[in-house]
Amino acid sequence: AEAMNYEGSVRIKIFLDKRQIKIQILDSGPTISSQDLKRIFEKGFSTKLNGNGLGLYNARNEIEKVNGLITFSQEDLTCVEVILPTTDI
Repeated sequence: AEAMNYEGSVRIKIFLDKRQIKIQILDSGPTISSQDLKRIFEKGFSTKLNGNGLGLYNARNEIEKVNGLITFSQEDLTCVEVILPTTDI
């Protein structure tokens, strides 16, 4: 929302099965150049004027600690997808 100046739309979709939880965050904000897209999870990389480049970097590290996966893609909408394994309770 911040990158879109709080205009446009953000949708969150959650899918659950016995093996994983999939969370998709989709937005209609500006796209990121293909060159920047390659660096999106690098420590210190940001497209924001005052960004510190730790948000997606830290998110990826925490998600991978629990054997999860985070991806970033752009088609009609920008999509951040997080896949987390489920555990038996």
